[in-house]
Amino acid sequence: MNTDHLKRLFGLLAALNVSACGDETATHDTITQVSQTIGPAGGVLIGPDDSALAGVRLEFPPAALAAEVSVTIAVFGDPTLLPPKARGVGISFRVGTGELGGGDLPLTTPASLTLPVLTEAVASYGKLAEDVKVWVRDGDGWKLVPPTATASGSVTIPIDGTTLAAAGVQITPQDPSCTDCTMAQCPGTSGFCVETLGFPPFLSGPMALSGNTLHYVPDATGTSLFARRWSLDTRSELASSTSIANVASAKRWRPLLIDPVDQSVWAASYDGTLNFRFGTASVRYDLGRSSLGATLTGSGRLLRHVAAISGKPATGGRYVRSSTGSFSSLYPFPKECGEVNQVLSDRSKDLDAFYFVCDIGGVARSARVARIGYKDSTVAEVADFPGAVYHFWLRASAPDGSLVAVRNDDLEQLELRHGKAAFQPIAITLADLAEFDAKGGLWFLRRGVPEVFYVDGNNGVSSAALPDLATQTTALMVHADGSAIIATSTGALLRVRRQ
Repeated sequence: MNTDHLKRLFGLLAALNVSACGDETATHDTITQVSQTIGPAGGVLIGPDDSALAGVRLEFPPAALAAEVSVTIAVFGDPTLLPPKARGVGISFRVGTGELGGGDLPLTTPASLTLPVLTEAVASYGKLAEDVKVWVRDGDGWKLVPPTATASGSVTIPIDGTTLAAAGVQITPQDPSCTDCTMAQCPGTSGFCVETLGFPPFLSGPMALSGNTLHYVPDATGTSLFARRWSLDTRSELASSTSIANVASAKRWRPLLIDPVDQSVWAASYDGTLNFRFGTASVRYDLGRSSLGATLTGSGRLLRHVAAISGKPATGGRYVRSSTGSFSSLYPFPKECGEVNQVLSDRSKDLDAFYFVCDIGGVARSARVARIGYKDSTVAEVADFPGAVYHFWLRASAPDGSLVAVRNDDLEQLELRHGKAAFQPIAITLADLAEFDAKGGLWFLRRGVPEVFYVDGNNGVSSAALPDLATQTTALMVHADGSAIIATSTGALLRVRRQ
């Protein structure tokens, strides 16, 4: 079996998270479940190519079913950790009847389930195809089921009823970190080293870092959402948050923000704000439809923003005090803003402010970057960009006032300012994700290009090619040590350091 099936799956899950604003309708390319009626004569249910189920196969022998049944296979994430010595090498799937395969599957003899396997993940743990095994949910944990067949890119097991299954390998835990990051330890080019930090399950972006713990919200989790955590030290999964039920998983719950008070995870979307908590019940706050999301100010205050909808005047926003969940009154955006299309955290220490972009209409159309204080609603203009139409995107900010934006034009060129200096264009096209490091340098990625770039304080640009694991990049964060943490469409998590 071609492992491209699983690479496509991760890419499709990523597409669910980065789809255009307001597009909440799944296409055939983002199918995450498939059903078929199968009866006593037996039959085969196969995941469609070019879908999130590519490579999955469920085969029923004659008489396995006593009557006709509508059988379902669904992509399905589960917050329960695999056993300590197990590492996932593919996506988990649920087999059953009804919506998301949650209903009973009345088998009289076992059926045969084949799961896709990411061969790069197997190799990263020093294992071979014949080492791949399958774990199935059993009670409060997982049970190992020996495979009946293994091949490069697939593994097959028997099932005797409704099953939630995940392919994986058994390892001997050790510290795999590259402490010195020499070229011998982490092969790289052009003064960079690139290492793999494992394959966090269902990682497709966005993500957030707290120390050496990565937080993210997986998209394909059925009818509920929860935050997952991945240790950069041990390259293994940590306990997930409690879940929030009845949340549509295809919507963009972003950005992810780590609460400085209790280390819970905040995520915002059109339908409200989610607070994922560890050990206590997670909470959903419904604030009405919004397209702007949330920001975390330099003083640690979370601001939740309410924006213009369908051309209506901008309505301002309000903030959520994360420790209590209370709300403040609305604040106004400037009247000259025809539409406020984005906000970005101002990371200046001890300040309660944020940046925003407003669309200035008329003949001389422009995008205006400004900064507004929360307490007094004071607006300070940062820069105007004549001719920059809707969706002039701010990408990142730094505590010293540095900002980076991407023009929405044919070139999609970076605009960068260091500190409080003027914006300057950077001669790189198709710019996408970007983040500052603590030294004022900027890491960024280009759309569809397996390469990472770094811009120093003098606007000098250097780059490093990413491995085959990074055919497409989906998220970028910068660690406190200055390295770039990159999520890829294959599910691999990469760290890139400058030598």
